[in-house]
Amino acid sequence: MIAQGLANLTFHVDFYTISRTARLELVSFKMTRSSKKGPYVDPRVLKKLEGKNPATAGVIKTWSRACQIAPEMVGFTFGVHNGKDHIEVFVTEDMVGHRLGEFSLTRKFTRHGGKMQKDLEQKQKETEIAAAKAVKGAAESKK
Repeated sequence: MIAQGLANLTFHVDFYTISRTARLELVSFKMTRSSKKGPYVDPRVLKKLEGKNPATAGVIKTWSRACQIAPEMVGFTFGVHNGKDHIEVFVTEDMVGHRLGEFSLTRKFTRHGGKMQKDLEQKQKETEIAAAKAVKGAAESKK
C-alpha cells in the first residue's frame, strides 16, 4: 500500500526559487531515449544480419550511425559511414548499448600546436636520423 503511494508521488521544483548551482545539478544529465520505447536498432541492419555467421560474413556496410549495438551484433564487422568513407568497426561485448556512430569519427584530428610543436617534431626527427646513422656505422665497422 505504501509502495503504491510512493509510485504516484511526483517531484516538483520551482526553478526560479532555487540557486543556480542547484538548477545545474538537477538538469546536468544526458538526455537518453525513454526506456519504455526500448533501444533503437535499425531494422535494415538487423535484416542484413539474419542468417549470417560472424566468422564468414564480411564487412556489413551501413549509414545508420544512430543504430544502437544489440547483443546479436557481437562478432560482426560493420562499415560505418563517417560522411566520406566506411570505417570498419569490429563489435565486441563492451560495445553493446552504444551507438555505431560513436566508433566512426567524423572529424580527422591533425595535431595541436604551431611553431613549438614543429620544433619538437624536428628535434625528434633529427635524433631518429642520428640513431639510424649510428646503427648503420656500427654495422659497417663490423664488416
